[in-house]
Amino acid sequence: MFCYRYRPFNQLSIKELIYDEIYFASGEESNDPYEGKVFFEFEQDKDSWMRLLSSAWNGIPAAVIKEYIDIFSEYLTNISPITFDEVQNDSFIECINKFHLSSQGEACFILVKLLKNYVAMYKPSKRYFVSFTKENDNYLMWSHYANKHRGYCLIFNTQDGYIFQSPSNEKTSIKRDSVVAACGNKFKMREVVYGLSGTTNNAFLCFPKSVSGKVFENEEERLEYCKKLEQPYLEKAKCWEYEKETRLILPALSPWLCSEAEFSNYERLFHYNSTQLVGLILGARLSEDEKKEIKKIIRHKVNNWWTKIDKKEQPSIPGFVLFEAALSEKSRNVEINPIEIYIGDDVVLKKDCKGFDEVYEKWKDGKCLKISETLIQETIVK
Repeated sequence: MFCYRYRPFNQLSIKELIYDEIYFASGEESNDPYEGKVFFEFEQDKDSWMRLLSSAWNGIPAAVIKEYIDIFSEYLTNISPITFDEVQNDSFIECINKFHLSSQGEACFILVKLLKNYVAMYKPSKRYFVSFTKENDNYLMWSHYANKHRGYCLIFNTQDGYIFQSPSNEKTSIKRDSVVAACGNKFKMREVVYGLSGTTNNAFLCFPKSVSGKVFENEEERLEYCKKLEQPYLEKAKCWEYEKETRLILPALSPWLCSEAEFSNYERLFHYNSTQLVGLILGARLSEDEKKEIKKIIRHKVNNWWTKIDKKEQPSIPGFVLFEAALSEKSRNVEINPIEIYIGDDVVLKKDCKGFDEVYEKWKDGKCLKISETLIQETIVK
């Protein structure tokens, strides 16, 4: 399955192209202000609120807890349902005034702060993502994400729905002191769903059993719950539907595991398997010098496939097709035209070369070119 990634032409994107980089962005770096918005809600459940407060105030003298826990739980139940973000809001501390405890305001302030910190620890952990799309000729996408058609579009061929890391540059885990977040050697391509108002689930289930009172009956139920934690990163408003987005997701560490749960920019930078980048579309407004620069990079990348592989162990390689986008003269459409096929060992098939159409048709089917000892034949194999 082909998927596409629009890029502007700049130093950062060229660096990504040269070194096979993908960067997992955060919701804050997205152009959608609701990206990753968590819609989990605390229900009107006084018993659950009391258990949560008891855990949040663990270590506070029992006499203090006894004095405040019923008042706080009653108030929290009355204002429920509320979200994680509402509990984290600075105005949440206004509950002190509602209790008319001005003489003991400092104690209330401390208790509210402990509650907010505890809730923050169990808020569903942040996810990072890399965005792709199913379309390579979307007029708006070229405008919004490829610098008004002055950029380019990468073409990836997923393997069984996955983008694999570079075998020579894998990052299979991220460490925080004694905590290790496993990344694996591949990332699954996930489809974004449009038109939903937001996932609402019981926020108490994000906490330990001592708070939620929930025991999963089986592994299937537990896995279904884990899927819900990722849903905010796979749902977008209907107005974004034109993007037809698919994405890779990288979960951050949970705050309850370590104090520095978020990943740095460097930790979110990965290297994909170079042979999964099988094509590139030059934007309609790229300059000739910019096109030449990209072509040099492509030739170098494909030649590397040829020089690094063991021709006996791996007797075939994917071809790399270069396209040009053109703005139609007859309608407001983007036309995508193949112009060159890079095979390796400095072999380039031009559009007017014999066999170009045959090779291109096989490339569209995800097939590879057979390799001999000294040259790349124009024989197509599965």
